Amino acid sequence: MDLANDMSALLIRNQLVQDSLHPFVASFRGSGILDEVSYHVMVESAEPDSTCWTAATSIAKSLTGKGFVSLTSALDKALRDCHADLVTINKTSDPASRIGVSATCLAFRGTDLYLSRAGDSLLYMKDSKGTRQLLPGDDFGPKFGLGVDGSDPAITMERHILIGQETFLICSNSLKQVVSHDGIDAILSAAPNESMNKLGLIMDSSPFFVAMLTTTRR
Repeated sequence: MDLANDMSALLIRNQLVQDSLHPFVASFRGSGILDEVSYHVMVESAEPDSTCWTAATSIAKSLTGKGFVSLTSALDKALRDCHADLVTINKTSDPASRIGVSATCLAFRGTDLYLSRAGDSLLYMKDSKGTRQLLPGDDFGPKFGLGVDGSDPAITMERHILIGQETFLICSNSLKQVVSHDGIDAILSAAPNESMNKLGLIMDSSPFFVAMLTTTRR
């Protein structure tokens, strides 16, 4: 059984909500043996524009490619390809000025959700059991760690079996500085549009904040 998933997103730059979400958030379908997979990707960086365009393009190109034997290998390769592309670009810069990226991928296939992350973005899931943090703090990689140097990127993954009544929030790590866990639960208890409006009001003084909200349904 396939579950439908709906995505909405929020981007704040220089304390203003932005109309355009590109390149920080993207949604697309897989190809080849993974053509039934629905991907949602979020990227962020200290220097958002050109670096995030490179990262988002690299991840989408990899995930829509061919030759994968599994979804986990596709997600792992996509983040490693992104890392390699950014390392190549950063080779011309001195180490102190190199720009890295955090990237988070959600992959829905049937009743399965696969999560992969490189960086320190926050991930929460709300279901009938309440709200909990996924890929929790102990698993955080370095902030904006993709592409800074040639070392192996820190990539974490999880798989969840869904029933069609879940809400997922992926967002910049700065949210935890201003909202408690109970506050996040209250945000995710609202309808998706209302949830995003609440986030926009809470984070409207941020120089940069990006969030992606995905809900599942039968």
